Amino acid sequence: MNIRASSIHEPGIPKYYQLQEKIFGLIKSGNMKVGDKLPGERELARQFNVAHMTARHAVQTLVNTGVLHKQHGKGTFVANLKKLSVSEIEGKSVSKTVTVVLPAVPKSPKITVTFMRSGILEAVCEAMSEVNYQVNISYFNYSEKSSPLERCISNNPGGVIFWHNETPKNLFMLKELNERGIPFVLVNNYSSEPYDYVVAENRAGSLKVVEYLHELGHRKTAYIDRQENESSVNERRAGFLEGIKKFDMNESENVTMKSDFTEDDMRKCVKDLVDRKFTAIFAHNDMAAISVIEVLREMKIKVPEEMSVVGFDNIDMAQFMTPSLTTVHQDFHEMGRTAAEILLRKMTGNAKNVHGKVKIVPDLIVRESSAMPKDRQYK
Repeated sequence: MNIRASSIHEPGIPKYYQLQEKIFGLIKSGNMKVGDKLPGERELARQFNVAHMTARHAVQTLVNTGVLHKQHGKGTFVANLKKLSVSEIEGKSVSKTVTVVLPAVPKSPKITVTFMRSGILEAVCEAMSEVNYQVNISYFNYSEKSSPLERCISNNPGGVIFWHNETPKNLFMLKELNERGIPFVLVNNYSSEPYDYVVAENRAGSLKVVEYLHELGHRKTAYIDRQENESSVNERRAGFLEGIKKFDMNESENVTMKSDFTEDDMRKCVKDLVDRKFTAIFAHNDMAAISVIEVLREMKIKVPEEMSVVGFDNIDMAQFMTPSLTTVHQDFHEMGRTAAEILLRKMTGNAKNVHGKVKIVPDLIVRESSAMPKDRQYK
């Protein structure tokens, strides 16, 4: 059966959604009747000039909601819509389920409170509840060999918010999401591909730290990060290097550790910086900053009297540790809210004028772990 295909090209509206509407419209108008067989997925894809996975997603969503039904070995057929209410029929073609994919809390005896990023999930749930959308949560571990998006895609979500890390497997799965026409928004890192995202303005955050340390009198500051192909890591490093150039802090330097550095690696690194008379250490995230403070404590080096330490993220435990950690605050709640608003507009076809690439400027939170360098404290 040829369902008299027309092209699908409406910008800003997911292709799978447009195809669902085409099929659903033919059923409601009577052009397709109960028991009529739908063309195969590949034929649908050919007729409407979309990817096979897009056609599969559209058909499966209509099957899941009862508009179509499949008979094993025979095909897909129009279901008896008389069994559904009018309101059910009108709403069947729109998936109102959003999946949020986030990293799990690390299993570490040192972490006794919420790790971070809870604000993202809370904000997404708040935004989606306002429009009666369901939120599913999927957690992943960085040690997993497969992409966390594989599980997500198998559940046919209406939209996805993904804590992104730039790995080949994640890029492959994002491409598949895109080809299926499933709307998604990235948080934490943006991609080398032109996908929508909401992230922190990491470069600006690092610049604020360097300016603050310079105003305190620090001229020999070390920035510790690690080898990662992530936009957040690269931009924080770039902000630090820009800052030390801007303020003529020529004795400051960036120390990049291997991605799988151990506690011994960190211990050697910090000892070297102490021996070379650095007065401040700026770590690329709060967990690294906490590790630095632990090493300094082992060395009987006082923080901040003998070494200032600054982190980045403002995880929950940063304010409760001793000394409390000076850090760059990422507004995860605003990040989640903005990502949810962009995703909703994409899911409902209102994304034509949406700016889907957003950077949120972070704030510097000054606490107890930073102070003037020792040689200036008594002048």
